[in-house]
Parts: sequence; C-alpha cells; structure tokens
Amino acid sequence: MGSLFHSRFVYRTLIESMTRTDRGLRDYRGSRQHFILRPVGGRAPLCTPPKDLHRRWVVLELVSHAPCFGEIEEFLTGVRRAETFDRVLATVVFTDIANSTVQASQLGDSRWRSVLETHNGLVRRNLQLYRGDEVDSVGDGFLARFDGPARAVRCGVAIVDGAARLGLGLRVGIHTGECEVVDGKLRGVAVHTGARVMTAAGPGEVMVSNTVRDLVAGSGLEFEDRGLQELKGLAPAHLYSVRRESVGRSP
Repeated sequence: MGSLFHSRFVYRTLIESMTRTDRGLRDYRGSRQHFILRPVGGRAPLCTPPKDLHRRWVVLELVSHAPCFGEIEEFLTGVRRAETFDRVLATVVFTDIANSTVQASQLGDSRWRSVLETHNGLVRRNLQLYRGDEVDSVGDGFLARFDGPARAVRCGVAIVDGAARLGLGLRVGIHTGECEVVDGKLRGVAVHTGARVMTAAGPGEVMVSNTVRDLVAGSGLEFEDRGLQELKGLAPAHLYSVRRESVGRSP
C-alpha cells in the first residue's frame, strides 16, 4: 500500500446511501461489513457492496492517515471540504519583570510573593481597562492579546508606569500578526516574534515591531528607532521604542 498508508484504525459511520459504488471500496469480508478504502490515486479493483447495507452501521477498516479523511468524506457525502485552520489576526503583548531573580533573592520569598500579587493585579486591571485578553501567565510574565495595536501600546505603557511605582522595572514587547488558536492558546511565528521583541526591551521600556509602528500611524503615538535587531531563531527585525510622553491615558 506504500509508506503513506501504514497505520490501521477503525472508523465507524452510518451510511445513509451506498449508491456511490464506483469509487473507494476495495474489499468486502462478510458479516462484519469490513471495507478497505482504495488509497488516493490507487487503481485497485472495486467491488459492489451488498444491497442490504442501506442505512446500516458498517466498519471501514482503513490503511491511511490524514490524506484519507478527505477520501472518506468525499465517498460518503460526495463533497470534500477544503482544509481549514483556526487562525486570527491579533496584537500580542508580552510582559516580564527585568532582573526578577535578583529582586526575589533580595526581598525573600514572602515579600516577593506579595510584590508579585500586586504586580499581577496591576497587569490584569489594565488589561481589562484597555480591553485586552489575558492568554497566559507564567511566573512574573504575561501574554495578552488585543484586537487593536494602539490600545495594546497604551496598555503596555500604563503597565510599565504602574510597575515603576512599585519599584519594578517591567519590559514589554508588542507585535501584530496572524496566530493559530489551539485550545484557547495562541501559537505560531507571530507569538514567537512578540516574545523576542520583549527580550530586546530594557527595564521600563515598551518595544514594538515595525508592523505595529506602521499599523498605528495617525494614532499620535511616537517612537524612537532602535534599528535592526537580531531576534533569536527568527529573521532580524526593525524595532521601535515607544515614547512615553506621546501616549495618552484614554483606552
């Protein structure tokens, strides 16, 4: 059958009509109604299924993986749908407390835990105020998504300013791109890019990609050119630091 069709598994479905006998079925093994689908592009001889299979449960014993699902659907319904992915255009915001390990060791576990709780509350309040969605949080960092890059930038600056009042040097990275949604989480190159943009930021800095800078043109936001930066595992990218004085506080 070829290396592409190497795994065997059972697929059950209710056949509403078995009139399409001119494709797909290759073998019939009796009372259990076992069938093997003809592989994609195959030229195996076909057989006509028994007449009493109308509206009965059958077992299709397949020798295939992903490409064969389209064959199943087309055989049963006469239509093969295009493959789809759940992808969204989003502005991703990464936050991180710079030098957090040093600060934690200086403050001790109890005081550091209290600082983190205050920090987390600050981040979440601003996400709510600027209509962002928390996607994930690990340790002292957050990943959030926005449907508008200008609000994401303003939110990032508000978080950095609030953290400074707590004595924390927060760094923020922002990028806009198409992301895959998997179990409510964001995945893909755009997410990795946002994380790398954040690592290029210094304490108290909001760094954005060239994409974000272009998208917020006309918003009144201003930036300082940080030049072409090396992003680990990705192509170099032109980055910009947000000028804090250009950011209004209206969400």
